[in-house]
Amino acid sequence: MKKYKILMACIAIFALLFSSCSKEEDPMQNTSADKATLSFGVSLNDLLNKQPTTKSHFSDVPECSDAEPATVTISGRRAGSSGSSTFTLDVLSDDLDGDGNMDYYTDYSEDLELEPGQYILEEFIVYDDDGNVIWVAPIDDDDSGEYDGYVDNALPMEIDLKAGVKKYVDVEVLCFDDREVNQYGYLFFDLIPKKLHELCFFVNYCADNGRHYTANYSLDLWYVNDDDDDNNMQIIDGDMPNTGMNNDGDYFANPLCVAVPEPIYGEAAEDDYLYYELTLEDWDGNYGDVDNSATISGYLSWADVQEMLDRDGDDTTVDYLHLSFNCGDDDGNGNGNGGECDLEDPNADCDNDNVPNGQDQCEGFDDNMDYDGDGVPDGCDDDIDGDGVPNDVDECPETPLGVEVDEFGCEVDDSTECEFTITVDCTNYYLNGNVSEPTVIDDPAFFLGDNFNERVATITIDWSIGGDIFYVINMIDGYTLQDYQIKIYSDAALSNEICRTESGLDAEGEGAAEGTFNVSGAFSDVFYASIVANVCGDEVE
Repeated sequence: MKKYKILMACIAIFALLFSSCSKEEDPMQNTSADKATLSFGVSLNDLLNKQPTTKSHFSDVPECSDAEPATVTISGRRAGSSGSSTFTLDVLSDDLDGDGNMDYYTDYSEDLELEPGQYILEEFIVYDDDGNVIWVAPIDDDDSGEYDGYVDNALPMEIDLKAGVKKYVDVEVLCFDDREVNQYGYLFFDLIPKKLHELCFFVNYCADNGRHYTANYSLDLWYVNDDDDDNNMQIIDGDMPNTGMNNDGDYFANPLCVAVPEPIYGEAAEDDYLYYELTLEDWDGNYGDVDNSATISGYLSWADVQEMLDRDGDDTTVDYLHLSFNCGDDDGNGNGNGGECDLEDPNADCDNDNVPNGQDQCEGFDDNMDYDGDGVPDGCDDDIDGDGVPNDVDECPETPLGVEVDEFGCEVDDSTECEFTITVDCTNYYLNGNVSEPTVIDDPAFFLGDNFNERVATITIDWSIGGDIFYVINMIDGYTLQDYQIKIYSDAALSNEICRTESGLDAEGEGAAEGTFNVSGAFSDVFYASIVANVCGDEVE
């Protein structure tokens, strides 16, 4: 016997545009200067729960293979037109989102540009390098097609394309996985639903001088079973909270919430079954570098988890476990808050710095902490880093010793990394023609030049799932990219500038320049950018 499996291939189709050569022959010809672009992305769906009963049911669907997609053929027409146009595009591949899986997309074709309006996508077929069909988009045809119900949006597909936009449309494709079934009989399962519950942490950090901060940390969490070590398993590995700076300039860390199961091996509600371990992490700009060996650990029972779920009698919210690094009455943090220590006892060591109270230079602080080595402990030093700028006005209170600082106590940056250096004297072009102000990045399609019709390059600039900003500069034929500079800002106040300058590229065509800014957590979904490029070409004087 055979079993059947329908696979949906995941292929990202970018820059897929309709056009042709003559108005009489091609109903999709673009005669307007105000062009737009249209892209197709192909999504992956698991259709095992919608299997057909017979193989003939999928006679028009190609058999799945390991072949890589090489070309795509599309057919379509402008709404209201009776004729259709067909185009074949090459397929490229890369791991675009960095998840380890290959993404596929069509190569650029400047012929495929559309006049704004309504369009109908009628056919979508993917081929391998030998010309074999490997994926097809199902067509909703009541007379012959039954497998259109296996996708959310079968063809034909209506597309409304507005002027000056880059529209992305998902197309779902099918292949048929034809396999031999091991004939051992049938196995059935009873489903036993189990809930996963939220377990949330909120953590503080106290510096040795007593100042409190929201903490950055990593979480490891294990399910532990005392009766059988084989049942012990790590369920969270190094998760970290979302941290950043709000519009008021204050640093924040959101509670870190993870999913945990109920006891699964018969543990009583009061039995410990979860073990957590938090590790303190550095936080640049907030409290800086710390001792990364500092940890907080503990056990939780199902009763502990339930208490946080039901603490307020509201089954729609969850409270968090509030923990602290180097804070509290029993942590021995050297702040004189250790509980019963007698500050008047000259032989006691209430701040835990191994210096008795009677010899302590800086009561309540660690006498051994002396950043600038001037003999005054940091807790009592008006200029901790010894740069001549008092702590109360020092914006960089721990500048490395021996470096040049400005009036604010911060290292003087004399680098030229962000200077725009021109190696060949051609013409400068700006993002969307904007010379003085950054552009709000709320759409990934942009151009270099004063207007779209006179552009010298098209640019994709967007942010990935991981939070990094990436860009790709594609030069129009006849133009060469010599030098460029990109500045990224994470806020409307333009207070967080990130700079990239490249020189002497002498690059043409697709992907003339591309790169990534590692700014995870510095923005949410809208950021700001300015780009200036030195461009040479036949059209540039």
